[in-house]
Amino acid sequence: MPKVFQLCLAALLLVGCVFPSYGQDLFEESDSLYNKGVYDESYNLLIKLSSRFEENGDSANLLKARLKIADINRAASNFQYALKYLKETEEIFKNSSFSLNELYEKRSAVYYEINEKDSSKKYIEKAFKRKKQLYHQSQQKDNFLLYGAIYRFFDLDTALKYLHISESHFNENNDKLNLALCLYNLGLCARNNDENELAEQYFLREEHLADSMQVPVYQIQAYSNLMTLNYEKKDYKKVYEYYRKLNQLEQRLPEKNNLNKLISAVNSVEEIKITAESELQNTKLEFQKN
Repeated sequence: MPKVFQLCLAALLLVGCVFPSYGQDLFEESDSLYNKGVYDESYNLLIKLSSRFEENGDSANLLKARLKIADINRAASNFQYALKYLKETEEIFKNSSFSLNELYEKRSAVYYEINEKDSSKKYIEKAFKRKKQLYHQSQQKDNFLLYGAIYRFFDLDTALKYLHISESHFNENNDKLNLALCLYNLGLCARNNDENELAEQYFLREEHLADSMQVPVYQIQAYSNLMTLNYEKKDYKKVYEYYRKLNQLEQRLPEKNNLNKLISAVNSVEEIKITAESELQNTKLEFQKN
């Protein structure tokens, strides 16, 4: 084998080994920013990543990046863009061999946020049909967090059943982030059942996890619910304590400062895309004339 060819082959193999690691590192950085509420930086990072994946023909990571972009827009309350982006993504990958279950979960989550409960239920059932079947055949612990959260509005017993499965799964895997969200939903279920003491236990556990990880979104959830519960108990000292915590946290929550930046960035990307498509169409028309 010629030496030049050997060197080229070695370089290609090196790129193949290094890039997934590079991509994974940036995914982790994006997730970290997302969890801190720094949505604009997380979004811009993923836009660059998705362009890189598209250029390299890395469809699996491109799908992953696009789903994360949609989820950032959901978290930042940019719901219509998130839905539009997910529809585009589904169209791009509809003939691929990839599972689109996560995409259906994301669509369900967006509908859940904008209170379109029936649409949310439709997509979560679409995503979880096979997963539930496999779980009941094997009885292995699994994550049904979103399914349980959505079913709070339709069937509380079903919601509790799958949230407890998720709680056990997250405990076993030491997944503190998702466990905090699971405890939040279990607390809401307990409140719906007028079991305020049980609800308080769940919210206190969520508070402990959120404080230990310093995740502002979950801290706000826990503080708000604990403030309400203590108000109902007429424990005004605790009410003030959580009010103070909540107020301090909201003042420095990054989301408040970067939400407009994110929406502006999204709109900018859309404008660039529309302009490029328009120029391409004009070029085609000019070519046909000539």
